[in-house]
Amino acid sequence: PCVAAVETQGHWLAIVSDERQRSDQKPHSQLSFHSLLCCSSGKMALHKTPIPLRVAHRAQHLLQAIALDKRHIAIISDGPHPKSKQNAPHTSLQKSDKLLPLPDNMNRATYIEVLTRRGQRIGLQYLPMRIDQVIKTAKLYQLLALDCYDTGSILCIDLKPFRLQRFVLDIQPRFLA
Repeated sequence: PCVAAVETQGHWLAIVSDERQRSDQKPHSQLSFHSLLCCSSGKMALHKTPIPLRVAHRAQHLLQAIALDKRHIAIISDGPHPKSKQNAPHTSLQKSDKLLPLPDNMNRATYIEVLTRRGQRIGLQYLPMRIDQVIKTAKLYQLLALDCYDTGSILCIDLKPFRLQRFVLDIQPRFLA
């Protein structure tokens, strides 16, 4: 199992392999780059060996790999909420004077790991919600996503500089295009 992304100009392909189900070795996920150019006249530098990913191997789902531009890729996965202790006030919903623990299905979060095509990690961003679909917009380093917890809204995620905006809709979007 894997997810893949093709750079917009078609110069390279990035594959995130998911080795979590294999019982013969320690679970891990890794990123590898492959040139799609038939002749390497452009001398595009790609990382030669697979790159182990920090968060993707702990994810419940590898959601997507998105080529942000000709030099950067974003790996999007959902994983355990980093603050999912049942008794912590910031992970509970407040009703009257009682603190209620979050339901089990809300103890997930989304992680966006950004890397260069040469294998250098640029950043790891945590989102306190679980997203379902993600697409790249026409604006550089900007993504749109559907929130699994708030189905009547769309998230606009700017990666550079990081900013998260929620747009509440009168409908429940099913897909993004």
